Amino acid sequence: IFQNLTNIEAVSDVVGLLAPLSVTMIKIIKLHTSQKRIHELIESIHKPIELLKYSSDLGILTTIRTAVFYQNFELALFASVLSVVFSLVFFKSLETSDGLAFFIQFWAILIGCIWFALFDLLVLGSIRWINVQIEILQSNYRNCEPATAERDNFFVTEDTYLQIENYEYFKVTEGQYKIKVFAPFESEEINVIEDSFILRLKTCLKHHQGIINCIDKFNDTFSLTLRFQMLTSNAVMCFYLYQASWAIKHNKSIIKCVILFFSVITELFYYCIFGTLLTLQGEALRDSQYNVPWHNYLNRQVGDLLIIALIQSVKPLEIRAGYFSVFSVKTFLSVIFVLQKASSFYAILNTVMD
Repeated sequence: IFQNLTNIEAVSDVVGLLAPLSVTMIKIIKLHTSQKRIHELIESIHKPIELLKYSSDLGILTTIRTAVFYQNFELALFASVLSVVFSLVFFKSLETSDGLAFFIQFWAILIGCIWFALFDLLVLGSIRWINVQIEILQSNYRNCEPATAERDNFFVTEDTYLQIENYEYFKVTEGQYKIKVFAPFESEEINVIEDSFILRLKTCLKHHQGIINCIDKFNDTFSLTLRFQMLTSNAVMCFYLYQASWAIKHNKSIIKCVILFFSVITELFYYCIFGTLLTLQGEALRDSQYNVPWHNYLNRQVGDLLIIALIQSVKPLEIRAGYFSVFSVKTFLSVIFVLQKASSFYAILNTVMD
C-alpha cells in the first residue's frame, strides 16, 4: 500500500480488503475470549425452544417451523453473498499476486469469510429465537385464564403432525399461527396438579425476566463488537461509493464496487431489521400484559404481580451497538441519509475541481 500511494485503484483494493478483515479479526477475538459467556447465552436461549418444538399446539409448531425456514434462507443468502465477495477478491489477488503472497491472501480471505458467517449467523440466530420466545410468551399472557386455555400436554394429534410435516411457507394461513394453549417453557411446568391464574401469571413473569436477562447478556457480550462493525461498515460503504465514482470518471468497471457495497449494506440492513423486530415484539409483549384478565382477580397478590409486570414492561427490548446506538430501521435510514449527503458533497467537490 505504501509503494502505491499514488495509485488510487491499488490503495482502494488494499483498504477494501483490510477493513473487513479487521472487523473479522475483532469478531474472532470476541468469540474466542467469550466462549463460556456465549455458550451460556446460547443455552439460555435454546433450552425453552428445545422443549417447545415438541408442543401439541399447531400455532407454536408453525411459529418454530417458520423461524427455521427464515434461518435456512438467511444461511443460503449469506453463503451466496460471501461466495461472490470471495470470488471477486480471490480473482483480484490472482491477478496481482503470485506464489506465497497469493497463498497468504487466499487463506486470509477464506478464513475471514468463514468466521464472518459464523459470527453473524450466531448473533442473528440468537435474536431470532429470542423473538420466538417473546411471541409465545405473548400468547401465554393472553392465555393465563385456566378456564379458557388448557396447559400444553405435548401430545401431538395426527392432524397437527401432518400439517407440520407438510409445512409450506407460502401456504400457511394467518389462523395457523394462533396459539391456543398455555405453553410451558420448562419441563417442570407441564404436569401441574393445581393450575391457577396466579400460577400462570407468575410463570409468565419469570420467563419475561429470563428474556430480559438474555437480551442484557447479549448486549453485554456483543454490543461493542457490533458498534465497531457499524462504524467500519459506514466507512467502507463511503469508501466504495468514492471508488465507484472514481472508476466511472476513469472509465473503469464498477461491478466489484457495487457488489461489495451491497454486501456490506445488506449485512447492516439485516441487523437493523432484526433490531426493529425485537423492539416491536417487546411492544406487543406490553400489550399482551395489559390484556391479561387481571380484573377478574383483584386481590393483593395479583396487585403485586402487576407491579412487577409494569416494572418489566419499562425495560426496552433492543439490540445495542455500543452504549449510545440501537439497531433499528431508523438507524439504517440515518446511515443512508449520511451516505446521500456524502455523495452529494463529493459530487459538488468533484465538479468544482473539474
